[in-house]
Amino acid sequence: MSSLIVKIVKINKIEKHPNADRLQIAYMEDNDWSVVIGLNQFKVGNLAIYVPVDSLLDEKLENYLFPLDSKIKLNNHRVRAIKIRSYISVGMFVELTQELISLYPELSKKKSGEDVASLLNIQKYEPPIRNLPKNMQGRIAKRNHSLFKKYTDIENIKFFTNVILIDEMVQISEKCHGSNSRYAVLPTETISFWNKIKKFLRLLPKKEFLIGSHNIQLNINKKLYYDRNIYKDYKKILKTLKFNNYISQELAFDVDADNIICDHPKNKSVCKKCLNKIYKAALKMKGEINDLGFKKIEIVYSGRGFHVHVMDKKASLLSVKERSSLNKKFKKFPIDPWVSRGYIRLIRMPYSLNSLVSRKTMPIKTKKFSSKTGVPKFLKN
Repeated sequence: MSSLIVKIVKINKIEKHPNADRLQIAYMEDNDWSVVIGLNQFKVGNLAIYVPVDSLLDEKLENYLFPLDSKIKLNNHRVRAIKIRSYISVGMFVELTQELISLYPELSKKKSGEDVASLLNIQKYEPPIRNLPKNMQGRIAKRNHSLFKKYTDIENIKFFTNVILIDEMVQISEKCHGSNSRYAVLPTETISFWNKIKKFLRLLPKKEFLIGSHNIQLNINKKLYYDRNIYKDYKKILKTLKFNNYISQELAFDVDADNIICDHPKNKSVCKKCLNKIYKAALKMKGEINDLGFKKIEIVYSGRGFHVHVMDKKASLLSVKERSSLNKKFKKFPIDPWVSRGYIRLIRMPYSLNSLVSRKTMPIKTKKFSSKTGVPKFLKN
């Protein structure tokens, strides 16, 4: 997002408005924006304050520029690009009158090229968080981490017309609007009272994983899943949130420790012994799936068991009836049949954290399983 720059500029060109006799188009030095002005409102060489699009005016300045009898009114104090008699006016010029200087005396000390945004209390418009359905909303963090920096302030080139010279070699990259995100692993801050208690008890991790958009830090949902369904029109699905209209679904079997008998203590939901037992079952199951003609098979440690993913395209096209037949064939294995039948579309994302057991979800490539697999660094330290 570009910086807010509200400069005192010199008007260097004025043209006739193509569709209005009582309007003109004014231009400024070192800037490519054009603004519609009133007839003879400015002359070439005059100084003015250029207020760009997406500026938010405070009440004092707005009342001065747009009094009660003004035909033009701002919507929520925001300056926008508007079309005036079929010509787009980008921003606005403010005359440096004695009345304005009396309201803001420090203006008399400012020169051409100086930024007066803070002096006039003009702020940058920030788009509000969209009203998404609850299951799609990210929870905004109450406190932003002091070291969680913003990295991608991309300036508008029209404010810097002399930066690139004629015949100069440049590199051009595409900016994807609305796709900005930040991720970081930073030292855990102990600002909150609860974090101070956890630090005292030596339960606070030394580092924490942070996620956010350009301006907003989000609380992380420790349960991270992905959708196994493939949709013909995902944009329509996101609008309606009706996920039953899919064309295929990745086949996956959930081999769970809860489905076997183990003599581990009652205060433990899973142990080394039962994990080794169900991993052997997952390996055997992988072999039998391979014998059925499927080739792309992956085993992923889920923290409490294993997911056997069948990535072949023909597997994703299996019907519910065909998946149920596979469940019957593999009923000797400790699987949760509703997962492989296709009734549950979400499954844990590999490399995410299973917060129930503090283990990372990890793909397993070896024939032997180690209980140390998936242990996060903050537990190792």
